[in-house]
Amino acid sequence: MRRAIALSAVSAIALAFSVSASNAQTSEFSGFYLGVHGGYLDFDTDTPIEMDGGVIGAHAGYNHFSGPVLLGVEADFDWSSASYSQGDAFFRMAVDTEFVASVRGRLGWLASRNTLLFATAGYNWSELHASTTFVGFGTQTKTTDVGGAVVGGGVEYKFSQDFSGRVEGLHYWARNSGDDIGEIDVIRAGLSYHFK
Repeated sequence: MRRAIALSAVSAIALAFSVSASNAQTSEFSGFYLGVHGGYLDFDTDTPIEMDGGVIGAHAGYNHFSGPVLLGVEADFDWSSASYSQGDAFFRMAVDTEFVASVRGRLGWLASRNTLLFATAGYNWSELHASTTFVGFGTQTKTTDVGGAVVGGGVEYKFSQDFSGRVEGLHYWARNSGDDIGEIDVIRAGLSYHFK
């Protein structure tokens, strides 16, 4: 009985891997792709300043499969409307997150012929623009470049021969000259075109 159960389990595992391999062979995720995306950004700084707003951007990458396993690379750029401001009749301060960009590796699993689950990690950089206005004395501005690690994950679905849709979440660490500036969370949905 134990031998029969063991043989059944081995057969089931072999069947699962053969199905996944078949999916990988027939999937059209492989190769270069280009797309657009949009979503929501929340920037929690290490000060009382917290910014949130929309993001819209573009991404490009390359997918390679080894069986059902994805090994890929992707670059993306997001324009952001996230901002913070405060002030009164005599003083005003504003901080904007101008953009967020990253270059990342992707590791994934082809769950079915048209469904891809993936994790991603890499490096990000973004730009902060701050302005301080004193009524009667003018405005001072400062631009700060920040960067750090980024990790995330998501799911992608191929709904036609050329196009796929995705939903993903990304978490960024923002640092400047070795100092922690804060952390950024982005949730976004995207559409990609896959080149033949």
